[in-house]
Amino acid sequence: VEDPGHCLNIYCIHDTTRWKDLPSKFVLTSFRDYRMSGNSKAFAKVLLPTIENIIGYCCTHFVTDGILRNEGFADQTYDAWKVNGVSSYSGGLWLAALAAAIAMAEELGYNDNTHQYLATWKKLLLGGKKIYEETLWNGKYYKYDSSSNSIMADQLNGQLWCHLTGLDPIVDMDRSKSALQVVFQNNVKKFGEIAAQHDKKVTGQSGVALRGAVNGMLPNGNIDQTSMQAQEVWIGTSYLLAAQMVLEGLMEPAWQTIEGLYQGTYKEYGYWFSTPEAWTANGSFRSLGYMRPLAVWAVHCALEKKKVAGDQIITQT
Repeated sequence: VEDPGHCLNIYCIHDTTRWKDLPSKFVLTSFRDYRMSGNSKAFAKVLLPTIENIIGYCCTHFVTDGILRNEGFADQTYDAWKVNGVSSYSGGLWLAALAAAIAMAEELGYNDNTHQYLATWKKLLLGGKKIYEETLWNGKYYKYDSSSNSIMADQLNGQLWCHLTGLDPIVDMDRSKSALQVVFQNNVKKFGEIAAQHDKKVTGQSGVALRGAVNGMLPNGNIDQTSMQAQEVWIGTSYLLAAQMVLEGLMEPAWQTIEGLYQGTYKEYGYWFSTPEAWTANGSFRSLGYMRPLAVWAVHCALEKKKVAGDQIITQT
């Protein structure tokens, strides 16, 4: 019997030790669990040494000028979608992970003089943000990567982690909202119109065709076809997108995104008890019974955070 603590599982498409999002995700999930523990200092003290090692490894192998860089193959969870250099998804997660590590160390009572890496992490975060903005921001949204202007639905995943865990945002909120609006207009609404051409129109209560958010759209209004995964709606990713819209006050786009997932899952395609990882504009699906759609709970978490903050919640009836 293979022990997952010592042996790699059956995944063999790429060398996952070269993936650029997994190290950041470990740091961020650790910080999330620290928050959920009630900010247990004992728990944080157990986690911090591993976080230090992870950030150090990334700095040695993947980071230049403070920002993590992809290596020209699909070295991320989107493991069939090549990515080059600075990328909005992996790069944003890296910046959020640095912010989380800094917050954890400071909440344990460390400062720049008493923690051997804290000052370095702060310099990395400052420099990384600068490169991230200069390389990816085009005035409306954050480009997929250094060589592609594709509009990625998941481009601000790192920003979402900051919202959910109480960290300061990694990008300016005005830019974040602009990017979310671009994603909504293209990856949700325009994609829904394209999808409607393949099958009967899914109108729902919003009066437009909706099927969730496709992973990649081009600025010309066409689906990004450079990768199989760019052409897919990942149900879990769309729920995370909706959660971020909720947290940034874009309630109507959030509910329309969710409505498309509801229409696809429960009405158009009939995935009541077997929600897949993905579907495409023509209705084909991949990987039934997938775990990522459990990200629907992020929407619940976002709504609860809005209530705690005293914000008005506009619900869909």
